Amino acid sequence: MKTLFAGIFMLSAMLMMSCSNKDGKTENAGNDSLAVSENVAKIQALYFHGTRQCPSCIAIGEETQKLLKSDFQSQMNAGEISFREINVDEEANFKIAEKYQVAGSALLIVKTVNGKEEINDLTGDGFKLALNMSDMFREKLKAAIDNYLK
Repeated sequence: MKTLFAGIFMLSAMLMMSCSNKDGKTENAGNDSLAVSENVAKIQALYFHGTRQCPSCIAIGEETQKLLKSDFQSQMNAGEISFREINVDEEANFKIAEKYQVAGSALLIVKTVNGKEEINDLTGDGFKLALNMSDMFREKLKAAIDNYLK
């Protein structure tokens, strides 16, 4: 039993380290500044990742975008919900990563009301579900967004 636990722990540690590796090409998805203003959507899906991404990290971003496009397109068009993909390895994104205390992969749903933020961290659910149980991940993500839309 101890061997099984140790193996699972080591696998988890390696997965987390691979998600925050800074090797390889960098990309800039147009999210090069931290702009907190009245133009920020009421609800933001912030998907943080490193330049190198594991399959789970990729699935989190892809499944989040699929859900937003299929279930929340009208709210996105109206500016009520936005999606930002943020590469934490890009120098231009250091400030926003620091603001949300993110160093690697993370999925945060942020609701802003009167300048105050409420943050729902779905990173754990993303790593557990997005790759192999995507329907369950999208259900949890949808519930979190629906709760913020109330």
